[in-house]
Amino acid sequence: MRALIAAAILMMGAGSAQSATIFTDGFDGEGAPGASILNYNSFANWTVVGQVDLVNTGNFGITCPGKCVDLDGSSGPGRLVSKSFAYTAGKMLTLRFDVSGSQRTPATDSFLFTANFGQLTDINGFANLGGFDPGQINPGNYTGLTTLGNYNEGIAGARPFLNYGLSWTPVNAGTMTLEFWTTSGDNFGPILDSVVVSQVPEPSSWVMLIAGFGLVGAAARRRKLATA
Repeated sequence: MRALIAAAILMMGAGSAQSATIFTDGFDGEGAPGASILNYNSFANWTVVGQVDLVNTGNFGITCPGKCVDLDGSSGPGRLVSKSFAYTAGKMLTLRFDVSGSQRTPATDSFLFTANFGQLTDINGFANLGGFDPGQINPGNYTGLTTLGNYNEGIAGARPFLNYGLSWTPVNAGTMTLEFWTTSGDNFGPILDSVVVSQVPEPSSWVMLIAGFGLVGAAARRRKLATA
């Protein structure tokens, strides 16, 4: 019985291992520990166009988990462009990130986002998981994409962090990049944090998991009959 339970746990581990985070950045490893850096451009996973500020929580009136990025740098707006990362075919891909207002002024600032593909891409089941304005997200299946298109939203300065999420299943394997930016120029921009892209387990791994639980249940029933 214990051996079968252990086998089922191993199956669970095998299934979860296939649920891969393919890109993640919360910016906490950037710069010196506890330090904020104005007009920071030495990100490990991003290229900066224009100016953005790396902010440690508690500095400049901004609160975030660890460190975050003010997309409107201290001398003008900026854009973060991620490094290219790969995804596989046939697994649902999920993109999530957090954005707040400037946290310092009541002014509304623009926030823009897109994802670009390194090749012509077909996707199925494109869906808004929350955060995004539904009027700008068109769920469905698409062929021959090079980009998801530009998402553009005005975010009030006092708005707290909100989690944004999209999901889709790529028909073919490929690569992609992410872009986050603002066109505001008052030195107080929207705040970006906790960018995560992952893909869920293949259906076959879930079948293994269910089968593992079935083995445990069957063994328990046989043990009860044997001791009755």
